[in-house]
Amino acid sequence: MAKINKKIADGLFVELFSDNRRFLELYNALSGQHLKLENTEIEDYVIKDTIYRTLKNDVCKLVNGTLVVLIEHQSTINKNMPLRCLLYISRVYEMLVPKRERYYRNLRKIPRPEFYVLYTGIDEIDEYDLLKLSDAFDFPESDYYTSPKELKKIFQLELNVPVINVKPGKNLKILENCNTLKEYSELIEKIHNLLQENDNREEVFKEAVKWGLQNGLLKGYLEQAVTEVINMLIAEYSYEEDVAAQREEAFAEGEITGAQKKAVETAKKLLSMNLSVEQVSEATGLPLEKVQRLTEELQNKTNA
Repeated sequence: MAKINKKIADGLFVELFSDNRRFLELYNALSGQHLKLENTEIEDYVIKDTIYRTLKNDVCKLVNGTLVVLIEHQSTINKNMPLRCLLYISRVYEMLVPKRERYYRNLRKIPRPEFYVLYTGIDEIDEYDLLKLSDAFDFPESDYYTSPKELKKIFQLELNVPVINVKPGKNLKILENCNTLKEYSELIEKIHNLLQENDNREEVFKEAVKWGLQNGLLKGYLEQAVTEVINMLIAEYSYEEDVAAQREEAFAEGEITGAQKKAVETAKKLLSMNLSVEQVSEATGLPLEKVQRLTEELQNKTNA
């Protein structure tokens, strides 16, 4: 199979904010800092599998010794995000700390993590929310504590994930301090609005990008990457809306056979976009062997 196109695999959010200048602009807006690119150490940390979906929507960078994870979230807020972040950051630490050093007697310092979930979806949510890993702990509250003081003793493991609503009109200070995020948010909002009237996504994306160009959004970037942006949006929304919605609908109706058929159809669509066997398997729930066979079938049809 052809090598996956980085732009299509990553998604527009990651493509924009993987750039260190844009990333630092956004991080400063979120953290209230005033870091300058010329005197800030920034290093990328890429995890093969992402924390929320197969198509990448996260950026992870080491900034002056702090691990910063930015996550875009367009669907209904996922309450399991703290758990996913815990698994994600554990893998990053595995990359950072060699196995031998984990057994040293002396304390091995590790970077402090910061997580930011940026919400750009269609739901109306508060401007700010905080998801906690402890909310997922499975125990009857009455059996373990009777006051907040007692509660603090119980939670020996905690991970907080702030959810920040960055839709147009929300958290204006952050948007004012990061023009790239402001314009990106406006473009995504335009897409959501157009999709309410037109279910032909390719037409919608082309119209939205044209609108963005006319209104000077993401100036310079959109002008140079019109086709790539449209392809990224097609890939993103194909997974976000097609895969998730089809699987949810099929299993909700109890149509296991129908769900499997839909999963195969979706797998073929994603394979045609040059997504890897592993990514398609994770997205559809199909076994790797099944996806590999589908890949071979598609290749045979192409070569016939």
